Amino acid sequence: MVTMTLKVDDNMASWLRREAKRLGRPASALVRDAIIRLRDGQGDGSVLSLVDDTVGTLASGVSDLASDKRHLRGFGTPSTTRRTKTHRKSGR
Repeated sequence: MVTMTLKVDDNMASWLRREAKRLGRPASALVRDAIIRLRDGQGDGSVLSLVDDTVGTLASGVSDLASDKRHLRGFGTPSTTRRTKTHRKSGR
C-alpha cells in the first residue's frame, strides 16, 4: 500500500480524530473508505449520503412519528404564523 499525505484544516482534523475514536478505527481507514465511496459513485453529494450512517440512530420518543399526521401539523410554516389555538382578547 502507498502512503500519502493529506492536508486538512484544524476543524477537519479534530472531527476526523473524534470520529475515528468513536468508531474505534484508524483515521486513515475512514479517509480510505470515503475515497472508495466517492470512486464507486456512492458519494452523490446529498445530505443523506453524508449522514447515512447515523440515520435512525436517535429516538424521538414518539412511537408513531412517521405515521400520525398530527405530528406534522404546522411543519414547514413560520412559527410566527402558526396557530394551534385561537386566542381571545380579554375584555377591558
